[in-house]
Amino acid sequence: MRRLNRIKVDPEVSWRLVKKGLREKGLTLTSLAKELGLAASTICSVKYVRYPSIEAAIASRLGMSAMEIWPSRYPAVESEILAISAQEEDD
Repeated sequence: MRRLNRIKVDPEVSWRLVKKGLREKGLTLTSLAKELGLAASTICSVKYVRYPSIEAAIASRLGMSAMEIWPSRYPAVESEILAISAQEEDD
């Protein structure tokens, strides 16, 4: 059976990469919060708490998917991938 290699990403590292990526695009968490009509503290809460709409907004600005940035928060997608992998192996 083929297994997927999961890379465990430290949330602190992910967060630093998010902030760096936004800075490279000329954005800050505060400017993104204003753009979305949210408090800056709400945007920052995504560091610790799953908040799909904010995750999607951040990922969109970075040209990525939220799953790429926070893979541990999307286990259902991983289950689908494992199911497809197992099915392909059986074929």
